[in-house]
This record gives sequence, structure tokens and C-alpha cells, in this order.
Amino acid sequence: MDTREADAMWRWLLVFLLVSGAALGLILGALNPTETTVDIAVYQFSASLGAIVACALAIGLLIGLSIGIVLTGMARNYKPRVSLPNKDADAGLPDA
Repeated sequence: MDTREADAMWRWLLVFLLVSGAALGLILGALNPTETTVDIAVYQFSASLGAIVACALAIGLLIGLSIGIVLTGMARNYKPRVSLPNKDADAGLPDA
């Protein structure tokens, strides 16, 4: 498989994911049209229940992906510390 075929495959996958996400958003919006008020400590707003659920899912996805990227980056850069034998350990005090 050359790079052009791989790029085309990724492009089709991206189009599929975008269309699936749009369809899921439309379904959420259509099935949950009820107006709901969200009360956060200092701010209050109204939106449809479908929009609130979609935003909560998107925020959770972004936070999860961010944590995953950070943790895999940390794991990739992690190198265990190995204590090497001290060559000067025998050169301490002279024998009596």
C-alpha cells in the first residue's frame, strides 16, 4: 500500500466519523428537545437536553483524550533509574 492509498483510506475514515458524529448529534437533538436549565455555581443557562448531553460527551471525550495523550507521553519518556555499582565503595577506609 503506497502513501496515496493510505491517505485516501484515512480521508474516508475521517468523512465517515464526521458524518456519524453529525447523525448522532441530530438524533440526540431530535430525541431530546426538552428545554433544560443548567445551573453552575455562578452561571445559569438554558439549552435543549440533547445539546447539553452532546456538549457533556464532547467535553468528556476531549478530557479523556488529553489525559491519554499525557499519560502515554509520560510512559514513553519514562526510564527507570538503575543504581550502578559504586566503583569507589572499596576505596573507603584502609584495612587496619
